[in-house]
Amino acid sequence: MATFEIVGKTRLINAFNRVEKEIKLQRRKIISNSAQTYQVLLIGNIFSQKYADATWEYNKTYKKWKNKHYPNKVYWNLTGDLVNAISIVRSGFSAEVGIMPKQYSSRNSANIGQYALKMEYGGKKHNQPARPVFAPTFNDFYDNEFQVVIDKAVSSIVSKWY
Repeated sequence: MATFEIVGKTRLINAFNRVEKEIKLQRRKIISNSAQTYQVLLIGNIFSQKYADATWEYNKTYKKWKNKHYPNKVYWNLTGDLVNAISIVRSGFSAEVGIMPKQYSSRNSANIGQYALKMEYGGKKHNQPARPVFAPTFNDFYDNEFQVVIDKAVSSIVSKWY
């Protein structure tokens, strides 16, 4: 019968412990960094109008009202309340980015979440077309930015092995 012994087993056990500790830390960082990156990207896309479409037109009545009360304001950023309401809620090993329930405009009693839903998916009442920004921003984040977050975490974990 052959007997095997790991030479330097203390060093190996210490490396496993460092890696295990770093995995736990990076698990939280991936969630936090992903939420922060998506939030910044979302707000940036609203300000830059990255997903605005030249075919998006306001109806005549709304266009007249908007030009009178909020000239030169862009889609998604009429008063700034929506952008200011975009927040991150963390819970355990998850994080959500969006408009939290029951947030209202500081200028009127409009529910900001309802406004965001109508902008994202459209509204039948006034024949409002969908003008999405949350979904395309998430797809952009997932396709481009998420891998950067993961790569940083993996590099950090690997560095703890040595």
